[in-house]
Amino acid sequence: MGRIKPMFVKKVAMEIYNAHKGEFGTNFEENKKKVNEYADIESKRIRNKIAGYLTKYVKRMQKKEGKDMIIENKSEVQSEQQQTNVSTSNISTSLSNSSDLSNSSNQ
Repeated sequence: MGRIKPMFVKKVAMEIYNAHKGEFGTNFEENKKKVNEYADIESKRIRNKIAGYLTKYVKRMQKKEGKDMIIENKSEVQSEQQQTNVSTSNISTSLSNSSDLSNSSNQ
């Protein structure tokens, strides 16, 4: 299990992330430079903790977005299947109705 980050690390990291959302990625070294640029943190250890938390947070958000996309795709496929099932049943119903009509006219 992972270590629990202090609340101030999470708070500062989220403030930086919300102010500069699109600029952070999954690369720790790049995030470390950006944290150093956006925040006035003298302690290298705290800066690294914040950058590490941001890196982990961004990875988690990307994973969540990927799962959301899969769920959306599954629901779209299911709705398409339901629509094709409905249209197939309508076609078979109309075919059976037309065959009933042709049988009754032949008699």
